[in-house]
Amino acid sequence: MFPKIQDLMCCFGLIIVMALPATVSAITVQIDRPLNGAVIKTDNTLVTGIASAVGSGGQGIDLMLVLDDSGSLSSTDPTRERFEATRQLLGTFGPNANIHIGLVFFETNATLAVPLQQVSNVSSAINDALLKHQMPSGSTAIGKGIQLARQELDAKGRGNTAKIILVFTDGGETQNSQPETKAGEAFSQGYMVHVICLFSGSSISCDANQKIAQAGGGQLFQTNQATQLIPLFRAAHLVEIDNVIVTNKTTNQPANSVHLSMGNFTAPVNLVLGQNLLEAVATDTDGAIATDAVTVIVESPLVCPENRRPICPTLDPSNCQCPPTVRVKKRPQVIMAGFDPMLVNYGGGETTFKVLAVVREGGLPIKHVIVKENTTDPFNGGMTMQLEGQLKNGDKVYSMTYDITGSDAFEFGKPLSNVFGSRPGEYRIVAIDQSWGMHAFPDLTIGNNPDTFVYEITQARPYTTRGIRRHSPQVIMVGFDPILLNFGDDHFKIKAVVREGSSPIQHVVLKRGDGGFNYTLSPEGDIGNGDIMYSATYSFEPGALAAGSFRDLLGTQNPLNEHVVEVIDRFGDSHTFPGLEICASCPEYP
Repeated sequence: MFPKIQDLMCCFGLIIVMALPATVSAITVQIDRPLNGAVIKTDNTLVTGIASAVGSGGQGIDLMLVLDDSGSLSSTDPTRERFEATRQLLGTFGPNANIHIGLVFFETNATLAVPLQQVSNVSSAINDALLKHQMPSGSTAIGKGIQLARQELDAKGRGNTAKIILVFTDGGETQNSQPETKAGEAFSQGYMVHVICLFSGSSISCDANQKIAQAGGGQLFQTNQATQLIPLFRAAHLVEIDNVIVTNKTTNQPANSVHLSMGNFTAPVNLVLGQNLLEAVATDTDGAIATDAVTVIVESPLVCPENRRPICPTLDPSNCQCPPTVRVKKRPQVIMAGFDPMLVNYGGGETTFKVLAVVREGGLPIKHVIVKENTTDPFNGGMTMQLEGQLKNGDKVYSMTYDITGSDAFEFGKPLSNVFGSRPGEYRIVAIDQSWGMHAFPDLTIGNNPDTFVYEITQARPYTTRGIRRHSPQVIMVGFDPILLNFGDDHFKIKAVVREGSSPIQHVVLKRGDGGFNYTLSPEGDIGNGDIMYSATYSFEPGALAAGSFRDLLGTQNPLNEHVVEVIDRFGDSHTFPGLEICASCPEYP
């Protein structure tokens, strides 16, 4: 039912080098949530648990991430894909995952950046550590990193858990810190050492790292593309698991998909009234199978006043609650972004435009919003956006003014259509809250992003800023709502803010570059400044979208995977987002 990880990685251009056979235990699988005998008041639930064939199997995982921070990474990983892979790994674990994580950085020396602790408590600390390590430097002492990780597992590792050291590096040892010896020492204590190697044009360094993985009883994973680090960081083979299948045996209906990350599995399952038997079947890389099951009972759903959705299932699914009135995510979200105007009359003397973003507050107020190029760190290279006002639904509009100079690489009539994205030279808009929780546009992210409820959000003046109209219509901003999806979500909105030109709007459509996808957006109403919000709901089966982030959905560089939003008025004039165009002549329409 599920493809083997080797097949998936071959598709991504990745290479797994199998090391010497590791010492493994019998395969185990354990459902952590829902609890056996739980009473649930909804027609679905999230089944989460852990499967493993190393260490003590399903009793949990203690993981130390050991990240190279040497100077060569400035050129081999300029957009810091290793950090994105780390963030996405954290987001793919289900709620209350039985995993503890710590973080070590190494270059000439090694530093314990984040002590080993429960994954649900560690995200802010790891994000803060990543922000402090934006400028790599020094040489490569892999052995020191492994030794420090082993010492942390010695001190804080739990009994009856699989203990794993995951090393990332872009090169070979240069400090004579004896990485093979240190990996062997870790393996002798029952810790498994895996190595992820990013190489550029030569496999010599990765060949050396294969010996480290062999000494540590683990595997070497390698790629020559930094953008392919994300699937490597969460490969199920790190715990020798091939797949997990979750089924409601009462209805014989399997989960639409199972999100599997480092042995932690998360699967949305439909339920029926009465008793439901939920079963998880794990298969290891040798074909051995383990099974676990729980029984839950579904009662009639809780009804809350004012059409509020109950907070359920909770960690205790029998304790559904009626929430406060404001539903948000724990982290902030950059829902939409764009430019104002999208058509800049440079030939007519205009020399500025605004970068705009619609930001939704999470559980805490926003600390700041920045525009950053992917090859710069969030602060030294970031441009701060200012709060302009609030939309009717409480979302905030942030902006910054950009001055066009003669050295800017604009050509008249040739729109810049790939400004937002993950590639070098492209930009992201990052919202950061007071606890360093963050989200970056244009990342549509699926993972552990449950709704949370607050009594109020920060208030601001209404957004009434009127932008410049042209004779042609303009798609000012585009995005997704929510842009942080939770495991088991089954829909989101595609949104676009459209400004009318000299003629009424005929239609607004989202389409893929190759024409293979076409979705009509309908008007919702004035956002407060005369521009109109258009939207369409995109629905899918719960669990059908893989966990992780879609970071390049908007643009024209890859017609098979990227999308644009086109507006056409009744005169046939059109504009396509994200095309920021510097015009020789596109005067204002009064």
